[in-house]
This record gives sequence, C-alpha cells and structure tokens, in this order.
Amino acid sequence: TGLMNNLMVRAALSRQGFKLELAEVDKMMAKATKNRVDLPGEENLDPGSINQVEYLRISRLVREEEAKKLLKAINEDDEEEDQDVVNVVTAEELPELLLELGNAPLLPEDVKEFMRASGYREDREMTVEDLCPLLEMIREVEGFCEVALDEVQSIFRKFDADGSKTMSGLELEKAIRWTGFPVDFAKIQSMLEEYDIDNTGELDDAEFLQVMGQLRKSEIDACGRHIERERDKPEGSLCQTDDDLVHRVPSFQMKAVLKDLGHEPLLEDSATLKSCMAASSTAAAEARERGEWQGPDAEVNVWGMARLIREYRKEVRDRTRKLHGFTEKQAEKLKWQFDHYDPDGSGSIKQTQLRALLAKLFEGTRSKQAQDLVVKVLRDIDEDGSGTVEFFEFLALMRVVRDNEQAEKQEMERKAVEDTKFARDELRQFREVFRTFDTDDSGDMDFDELQQMVALLVGGQAMGDKGAKELRVILEAADEDGSGVMDFPEFLRILRMLVDQNWRGFSDRLSAAVGEVAGEGEEQVP
Repeated sequence: TGLMNNLMVRAALSRQGFKLELAEVDKMMAKATKNRVDLPGEENLDPGSINQVEYLRISRLVREEEAKKLLKAINEDDEEEDQDVVNVVTAEELPELLLELGNAPLLPEDVKEFMRASGYREDREMTVEDLCPLLEMIREVEGFCEVALDEVQSIFRKFDADGSKTMSGLELEKAIRWTGFPVDFAKIQSMLEEYDIDNTGELDDAEFLQVMGQLRKSEIDACGRHIERERDKPEGSLCQTDDDLVHRVPSFQMKAVLKDLGHEPLLEDSATLKSCMAASSTAAAEARERGEWQGPDAEVNVWGMARLIREYRKEVRDRTRKLHGFTEKQAEKLKWQFDHYDPDGSGSIKQTQLRALLAKLFEGTRSKQAQDLVVKVLRDIDEDGSGTVEFFEFLALMRVVRDNEQAEKQEMERKAVEDTKFARDELRQFREVFRTFDTDDSGDMDFDELQQMVALLVGGQAMGDKGAKELRVILEAADEDGSGVMDFPEFLRILRMLVDQNWRGFSDRLSAAVGEVAGEGEEQVP
C-alpha cells in the first residue's frame, strides 16, 4: 500500500539502528503528520498510518532528538555557564554515554576501535559534531567491530543452509546456539516476530545482525541491572563505589548475572566461573601482590562483568558445538539413556540396541514424520563403519531428529498465525500470556491453566460447571493431535474461537487484560 503503521515504523527505525519504544514511535508519527498534506491517491489517510515522505520526516526527527540527547548528556556535568566553552567527551567517557543514550553499548576497547576506524586518535576529545558520524557508524553495524562483524556474517552464511539468503526459525536457532547464547523455541519465535520487518517469516542478513546486536546488548544490560540492584539495596549490599563514582561488585556475582540471562544450569567446570569464585580469596590477593594473579579483579564494574560474561559464553559455545548443539544438561540426560543400552560400558551400542533406545525415546511422539526420519538417518549414522554407534554419533542423530521436530513445530505455528490472523503485537503479548500460565514450563497448557487464564478475563463464569463444560468443548475442537493439552498454535486457535464468539464477553475484555498480564510476564522472563 505504500503506507506504514507504528509497528512498521519502529521496525524500519530499528533497521537504521534507532531502538524506540512503541509509545515514542507514536509521538514521532503524531509530529510528522501534524500538518499533513495528502498526496494524490492518499486522500483521507488513516491517522495511524504514514506515507514515505512522512517516514523521512520521522527519520530526521529521530536524528534531531539523538543530537539533543547528546548535547544534554555532554553538558549535564558541566558547571560552567560560559557559552564559549565547547564541551567534549573522551574515549573513556563514551562507553557510559552510549549506555545512557540506549545505543548499542560497547566495551571501552570496542569504542577505541571504532574511533580508529573513523580516523580519530584514541586521545581525541570529541564534540557533538564528532560524535554524530561516529554513532552513525556504530548503528550501521549494531556495534560490531570489523572482526566481530565478519564473524556474524560468516555465521549467517553457514546456517543459511538452503542458500536462500534468509534464515528460517530453525536456522536462526542453530546459529544462535552456535554462538553460545541461551535460546529456546519461544525466544526464537519472539525474535522472528520482532525483527522480521518484511513479514516473510524469515530473517535476512541485516535482520540477523540486529538479532545478534540485541543479544550482545542484553549481556551488558544485565550487568548494569545487577550492579544497580546491588547499589540500591538498603542493607547487605556488596557494591562499592570508588573515587570516580564507578560502581563495582564482587566478580563472583557473575553467577547471578548469568542466571538472569538464562544460562541455567551453569557449567560446573567453567574456568571463568572458577576464577571468579577464587578472585576474592586470600590466595588471590597474595598472588596479586606478587604480580602472579592471572584471573579477574576481585571487584568489577559493568564493563569488567560484561567481559567475564563473554568469556563464559565462549566456553558454552565450545561445549555446545562439541555436543552437536545440545546443552550439557540435555547431553547428560541422553548419555544416561544411551548407557542404559550399553551395559558393558564399551561406549558404543549395536544398531539393534539403538533401535530399541529410539523406540523408547519416541514412544508416543506426536510426529510420525520424526519416527520415519529416525529410520532414514539410521542408514547413515554409523560414520566409522563399525556396525556400532558411539555416543557422539548418537548425539548427531538426535540433533537431526530434534531439528526436524523444531521445523515441524515452527511450520505448525506459522500456519496457526496465518489462519488466526492476529496482528504481530498481539502475537507477542499472547506468547507472554502463554508462558505466564504455562506454570510447569512444559511448553503446553492444560485445561486447568487455560481455565485460569480465561477466568482472569471473565471471572467466575469460566470456573462454574457450565462454563468449564463449554471451555472443554472449545479445547477439544482446537486440540488437533488429541493430546488433551495445547501447544502455542492450538492456544492461538482457541483464542480466535473465544474472540469470534465473544464467549461470555471474552473479546470485550481481552486487549486490556492481555496487555497487563503480558507486561507482568515480561518482567519475570529474562
């Protein structure tokens, strides 16, 4: 149509490197359309939509707002009122400024690399005029320096398995797992909803770069949140403030940050974690005095904590790659099952035993295709021609099977989204609602959980015998596999039925209540 709504505008601005909340986008759209002059063929435009000219106006407004924020931030700590004084920012101050402005946060060493790439010396004091083109460069590449950017692009090419120059949900999940970030199916779907700007169901290389930038930003944000919480504790805080007003916490608190980021369970034999736990010991203090300590400082600021998180993620990355994309906990569970069919502890099982193991693993599976895939892969799994299957060959098989299951799951969800015709922002909220009421984290919602969710909207009408009976009929109609529980695609279909029927006033109360529940869910889910 040549028109954009607020979600499209936010996505397009995000692609330019500007991360705005929806409310901020709405304000910009109101400014850009204040004195609207309709172009030929665009008479009586929806006030919630903008044309190309108005988008260019918004883009300019956003840049002007950034310049104002920059100027304010630079002047904030200046006590002089002399108008002739030109305020500047040093390389040491710039990382904190970027964090404050909400731009792609960079470690101090990354800032210096961008300064060199822009032709600035590391000791240069930068004015607003210097900073604007530097920030533009940082935004264009989501804060990735040259080497890191090459790596991101290489990962995209590696996992674009079909050479389509786009990534499906499954390819995205494998790529993120390859880098060591924690990821699950729901998070992948949320990423597709947020970053798939052209609504193709896949991500191109620019959209993938945004995802990776956001994942890296989440690490620094988590470090900052943790230090702020420690600083604001009324008592018992371990946060220290030095003479330059820099807040520091013990490096062993890295564990709490990792859990906040979703790294659970933690690697028990992580060298990074062990060094952090030892950093505050007497032995470490004595080693520092002798100049022999090789580990982290006993106390770290936000940048020091972020470096430790990256080091730990590299360990997770290496371990995950070795385990064919499985986490250590998942691999341990599969090893226990494998060993049950390897009673003599030889480290390998015969293909007849493997078939028995797989039959057990996929007993009652929802997908016959997964069972057929197992049979197919079994023909090729014995890589060394020994007639037996070793554990890592078994892991490779399970990876193929799990990937196939995920692909089927994503296709089911794509079809449900297409059929129910919910808007992108509604899907995002519904996913948070689903996660909130999936109280046992099973990935499915049973009847009791559905009933609690509906009761939140329509009250006791959902809990009485008549209401429960009607709800169960709706659940059975949407329960495509007859499992008695709902996955997210089935949940969407149930919502569509409840909305279309306005069941007991469900539709009338949905928007406000879902927004409230989704907001609570987002606070609880890292």
